[in-house]
Amino acid sequence: MMIVEDERKMAVRLGLILEAHRAWLERPESGRRADLSGARLPGADLEGAQLQGAILRDTCLTGARLSRADLSGAVLERVDLRHAMLDGADLSSAELRAVRLDGAVLAGAQLVEAHLYQTSLPKAGLDGARLVGARLEECDFQHARLGGASLHQLRASGCDFSGTELNSAVFYAARLSGCRLVSVSGDRAVFSSAHLEDCDFRLALLPDANFQRARMARLHCFRTVFRGGNFEEAQLNGVEMSGVDLGGSRFRDANLMAADLRNANLRDCRGLSVAQLMQARTDSETTLPAGSKGPYLRGSGAEQPARPSSH
Repeated sequence: MMIVEDERKMAVRLGLILEAHRAWLERPESGRRADLSGARLPGADLEGAQLQGAILRDTCLTGARLSRADLSGAVLERVDLRHAMLDGADLSSAELRAVRLDGAVLAGAQLVEAHLYQTSLPKAGLDGARLVGARLEECDFQHARLGGASLHQLRASGCDFSGTELNSAVFYAARLSGCRLVSVSGDRAVFSSAHLEDCDFRLALLPDANFQRARMARLHCFRTVFRGGNFEEAQLNGVEMSGVDLGGSRFRDANLMAADLRNANLRDCRGLSVAQLMQARTDSETTLPAGSKGPYLRGSGAEQPARPSSH
């Protein structure tokens, strides 16, 4: 009985806070900015709530329903949103520090220019989410879903995307530094014009990925699958691609200076010139474009793909 009464009191109090916040949004002098710091609201129904610029510190919202809620510009610190429903929610320009979003649903959510610091999102569903211009620092996305997500001009450092699903995710002109992408998977992921430094792509499964004009430095790609990828005009100097499956990929005007292609599969790759293959490192286990084994030798003609181009 006491629990029911407490829940009723909290619901009334929450309603008053939201009402005062709506007034504050219209005329700051006539209302009060919502501050839910320290509140315990597990399972709360806040669908469509107007919480722009609200303050949430040490707030418990596990399993809460925040679908289509407006949290743009809000400040969230140490908020527990595990398994919460945030599909279609607006978190544009929000500040998320040490927020827990494990298993949360953020499909179609807006995180444009949001700042996420030490935020955990393992197994979160971010299908179709927009993180355009977002800044991520030391965040955990392990085994999350980012299918169809827009991550244009994203800035991510020290983040862990291991095991994440990236079907058709777009990282156009993104900057990723010191990030783990071990065992990520997904068809047609886009990294064109991206800057990728000190990132770990080992065991990734990314067929038909687009890395056109991408700049890569100190990447680790051991036994990665990039079959059918587009690496035209990409900077691949010194990239470790030992044992990588690059079959059928395109390399026109790519920079392969000191790229490690030992034991790599280059069968049917297009656009590889004599100069490019001479600059890269190949060995007796490298499968060259013609289908023969390496190392590549000038004048061998092995730079020509085994099958004629279908284009």
